Amino acid sequence: MGRRWSLTSVPVLLVLATLATPDNAYTSVQLGRIVSYPAVFVGHRILTTGTFAVRVRSTFSVDGWLENHGARLRLIGPVFDWQPAPGQVIDVWGRLRRDPGVGGFYVDFFNGRPANSHGRAPRHTPAFIPGRKIWVIGRVRQVGSAPFSHWVLQLEDRTEVYLADFPPLGQEAIAGALLEVHGSVQAGGFPPAAARVEVLEIRPVPGVPPAPFGG
Repeated sequence: MGRRWSLTSVPVLLVLATLATPDNAYTSVQLGRIVSYPAVFVGHRILTTGTFAVRVRSTFSVDGWLENHGARLRLIGPVFDWQPAPGQVIDVWGRLRRDPGVGGFYVDFFNGRPANSHGRAPRHTPAFIPGRKIWVIGRVRQVGSAPFSHWVLQLEDRTEVYLADFPPLGQEAIAGALLEVHGSVQAGGFPPAAARVEVLEIRPVPGVPPAPFGG
């Protein structure tokens, strides 16, 4: 049986103190600490550093391990706009999850960067307040079937936004394309979308190919 930690033990209390962040914020934490106390971090957004070891090579997904000073943690998820190279030291952010099918705990990969390249950072997901104007970046995909199909924008952290009046008149949508969308938040939406957004303007994000089958 694995180690079990009392929630009143000093090491666990110190770890819990690092998690006192807003729900949509990331906790920066050493990989070794995550591996030592995974049950404490499961379900939380984390940012950590390690060397990427690839398990399965794919253009559109990340599947491997993050390693640092003997600590090792599985890393799985679709590519958003960046993919690590095998053997590269990287900062990654995502959500720690538990799945016995992949060997226990793993990081649900949202995105990343070469280690300490602070020109890249986790994208902030805005509060979806009706009437508020927002800019968001995500991949578009069509859900449902005719005549009830509609388009959603999946953000970096997997939040989904229902796009009203999309694509704009005279424009064509490519499923899986990465777009920057300017829109006005409206009331209502189609669950599991977090909000309904009236599209005011769209801009393609250059240099990023569409994911297969619309993401």
